[in-house]
Amino acid sequence: MDNREIDKQIAEKIMGWTRVNPSLCWWDRKTEQPTKYLKTGWRPSTTIAHAFEVVEKMAKDGAELRMDYVDGNWLVWFYCNKTNKPLCAPDNKDHPKTPAMAICLAALACMEA
Repeated sequence: MDNREIDKQIAEKIMGWTRVNPSLCWWDRKTEQPTKYLKTGWRPSTTIAHAFEVVEKMAKDGAELRMDYVDGNWLVWFYCNKTNKPLCAPDNKDHPKTPAMAICLAALACMEA
């Protein structure tokens, strides 16, 4: 999966957004309002500020972020706030080199678990 596909999956699966018209901005299904991000403006896999919006959304949904930096790779887990148990195990095969990508991959892994 390339960065654009990861960004799209994060928008749809984690943030709850959709695109009514692919050339326009992302649409928040919960609020039924447009987001501030245009089609190409949402890049959580490469922009750390956007990745932390994913962390904030996961936190609102009851998940806590845990990160570690080992041998040049970022490892990210999301834990359940109530049970303190991991929501998913980190997938170390991808060896993300940036914290933004590590956050995105861990969030998607939680949705697939």
